[in-house]
Amino acid sequence: MKRTLFVSSLLIILLVAACAPLLAARPVPSPAEKMHPSYAEPAVGGAAPEMVESGPPAPLPPAASEKASDVVGVPYDASQPPVQERLVIKTAELAIVVSNPAVKMEEIQRMAEEMGGFVVSSNLYQTYLRGGGTVPEGSITVRVPAEKLHDALAQIKSNVVDVRSESISGQDVTADYVDLQSRLRNLEAAEARLTEIMEQAEKTEDVLAVFE
Repeated sequence: MKRTLFVSSLLIILLVAACAPLLAARPVPSPAEKMHPSYAEPAVGGAAPEMVESGPPAPLPPAASEKASDVVGVPYDASQPPVQERLVIKTAELAIVVSNPAVKMEEIQRMAEEMGGFVVSSNLYQTYLRGGGTVPEGSITVRVPAEKLHDALAQIKSNVVDVRSESISGQDVTADYVDLQSRLRNLEAAEARLTEIMEQAEKTEDVLAVFE
């Protein structure tokens, strides 16, 4: 009897906590922090760098000055606690042999939905053999919650003819997460300040100056 080969690519996205502490990302400096004396580039012949005196900035119009100092450079809030957990995306991939790929794919879909996950993609097709005839094959990618990883793997491997391969890998995305959180806080603070400036503006020119 011929065995039907069913390759199931199970993609499980998880957030896994670890004990390593991580400080929050450094915020974007304000324009005022950049107005310090700087050093010029050295000459081609290797001469010592020269001090460039930066004088006081020219006065800005009231609306533009308030926009530059209070909106663009959002100060960093040192009272915010550091991130204490690392975030890891885990991917599990299984290649299994089953008697009926279509039925197994339906079982995996129901399992993912019952666990609070969903199907990302699925594909069922026919593979032609050298001696003639076809064999049904398929692939399915699902996402389930982190705490359901081992249960999902166990259910998928149950009632199969054979497990050809199994692999689990992880990707640390903590730095990206912290950076996005820091940018989001800065943008929210800038939005709040812009809204306050627009509400206090008395002329249309003052409102337009905020967006210039």
